[in-house]
Amino acid sequence: SEPKPSPMCFEMLAHGLQVQPSASTVFEDSLAGVTAGSASGAQVIAIHHEVTLSAAVRARCHRAVPDFRVLISEGFFG
Repeated sequence: SEPKPSPMCFEMLAHGLQVQPSASTVFEDSLAGVTAGSASGAQVIAIHHEVTLSAAVRARCHRAVPDFRVLISEGFFG
């Protein structure tokens, strides 16, 4: 596998799980990870902790949250 920002790691994982990347959600906290996830066709949620995300990261993700607690409180995981 090639290092991020290559989408190969996400494509290989989706293939191994027998799902399309477009049916997947990637959680990332770096520009390289967001770029790779986006290039794979997956939905990307950026986890930005206490760091302000750059415009480049925001442009490549579907959503940005400070941590997983936001998603849990919204019932994202079921």
